Amino acid sequence: MGLIKWIIRSVILVVAVLGLLIGWVFLMPQEQLGKITSDQLTAQLGRQVTLEKVGIALMPSPGLHAQNMRVANANWAGDRPMFEAVGASFGLDFKALFQGRISFRSITALYPTVNLERRADGRANWDLGGDSSGDSGGDTLALEAIDVLTITNGQVRFTDAGQTTRIDGMNMRLRWPNTKGPMQIQGALQPAGAPVSYDLSLHAPLSLMDGKPSTGDLTITTSGGKITYLGNLGATLAGKLGLELGDTAAAASDLGIAGLSLPRGLGQSVSGSANIAFDGKRLSLRDANLQLDQNSLSTEADITLGGAPHIKANVTLPNLDLSGLTATESDPAPTSKGWSNDPIDLSVLSAFNGDISFATDAMQVAGFDFGRTVAVMTNDRARAVFELRQLDGYEGQLSGEFVANNRDGLSVRANMDFAGIELEPLLKDAMDVDRFSGKADGRISLLGAGQSTQAIMSSLSGDGVLKAGPGVMKGIDLVAALTGRADGGTTVFKTATASFTVDEGVLRNDDLNMQLDRLTATGDGRINLGQRSMDYLFTVLAPDARNGQGLAVPVRVNGPWSKIKIHVDPADVIKKNFQDEKQKLEKEVETKVNQAVGRELGLDVQEGQSLEDAARDKLQQELEKQVGEGLLNLLGGN
Repeated sequence: MGLIKWIIRSVILVVAVLGLLIGWVFLMPQEQLGKITSDQLTAQLGRQVTLEKVGIALMPSPGLHAQNMRVANANWAGDRPMFEAVGASFGLDFKALFQGRISFRSITALYPTVNLERRADGRANWDLGGDSSGDSGGDTLALEAIDVLTITNGQVRFTDAGQTTRIDGMNMRLRWPNTKGPMQIQGALQPAGAPVSYDLSLHAPLSLMDGKPSTGDLTITTSGGKITYLGNLGATLAGKLGLELGDTAAAASDLGIAGLSLPRGLGQSVSGSANIAFDGKRLSLRDANLQLDQNSLSTEADITLGGAPHIKANVTLPNLDLSGLTATESDPAPTSKGWSNDPIDLSVLSAFNGDISFATDAMQVAGFDFGRTVAVMTNDRARAVFELRQLDGYEGQLSGEFVANNRDGLSVRANMDFAGIELEPLLKDAMDVDRFSGKADGRISLLGAGQSTQAIMSSLSGDGVLKAGPGVMKGIDLVAALTGRADGGTTVFKTATASFTVDEGVLRNDDLNMQLDRLTATGDGRINLGQRSMDYLFTVLAPDARNGQGLAVPVRVNGPWSKIKIHVDPADVIKKNFQDEKQKLEKEVETKVNQAVGRELGLDVQEGQSLEDAARDKLQQELEKQVGEGLLNLLGGN
């Protein structure tokens, strides 16, 4: 029983002492209490802290509350406070009370505004050690541990080299129970109206407050996915970045980058990691291994910030699939109905400038399939120039440059030389035409403009030359044309040469020359690339026909590509080959007809004389006869 009484008395004594200490605080005049509190916070932060209307709070835990809390800014950062809040509450540290001083284990700030600023010389107003505009000017802070710091519905204004960014809707819960231990910060921001949550662990927060780097772990979660970072935090960064973004556009929008539109293959979703370094002006990526949609790549890059970022990068990847640049999944390639009218969105070219070199073993772009590709893309104010240093494809090689200019509407230009290209797969991919096969060499220079494949194909202009053979032309038999029918079958040719011009999407050619076995074929006509139709005339020449007089058979090919008509017109054959015979026959027929009609009319039609001339002669004779008879009567004759 004696032990129990001793325990009860001890508890009563502790409660009594604690009550006296709390009473001492609560009975203290508010003005004095406010000064003690602000002095204590000033000592801890190294910046002048002011409070208004300090009072006692009993619920939910004993402590203090105040209005209009302000933390002074660095002496070079102007008169605006670094931190100001409409209201604040402070939970008392009872251990400190037993020691006869006031200290806080929890702080809650309501509707605060945090003004952060970094100057061009690297100085930041949140570096608390050694730069104070308040009464405490020491280099060593008296910061104490804090169980919980809560910020509700705050605003952050960040000014970097004169440019200010504002973030609303900040909520934060900070835990720092031991000043020698890590600091845990969790919360959410609303940079663009949507909540973005963050989870930060600072391993050495005092170093960071003193302007020195601290290692830390950061996770940012958006509606589009997560961004993680592990490494040094401070004025500079050096660590490992991780990306798990299932929807890059949504993540960018949440972070305040509105309107980001990336074609499939360039990062609609992004995952992977990279070692990064950031000094405030330049971001460097090393050992970056990323998955951009269906493309896996490795890269090293340096990105200089300011306006449109400038990127200098080397990219390697086993396969580059850029089919999403010009087609949608629902309409990936041209069909018999026509070219795609789906909009081509290259707004990504406005998002950066720079030089990007890339090498890949295979590439798919705009419906084409290429092999080994080595190229350099130079992008300047939404005009990208692709220098093709190596481009293997369609069993041959291509070289030249391709330009995509999206400054004022989209225009594209291709200046290409090619050698050893297989025609059939190339024309199939380019124009959905599969009638030609064989190797080809040549040159093309084309320019087009528009926001869809249909618009670009309808606007093409330029020129080119082509040399092909040996090869095969399907669906038309120029040899069989000598018998009067050319559709169906195939034409095997030894060589074919042609030049062409293109204007407003219409290709014109008038010098096609094809060498066949013992025959020659020429051609001229037009191919409407925009409307996917043609009207072309082949002329098959058989020099040994008609006992050496030769025979020319025109073969007309016209109609839409999906329903080409091929026919030999007998009238054209006669016109080409039997003009003399036709004229002689027509003459004989005309004479016989005239003579027959003349007999019926009582006309004397001579050989070679037309019916009109015979009628005129007879009329003249009748007139002369009547005039003569009239004169004789007048002169008194008969």
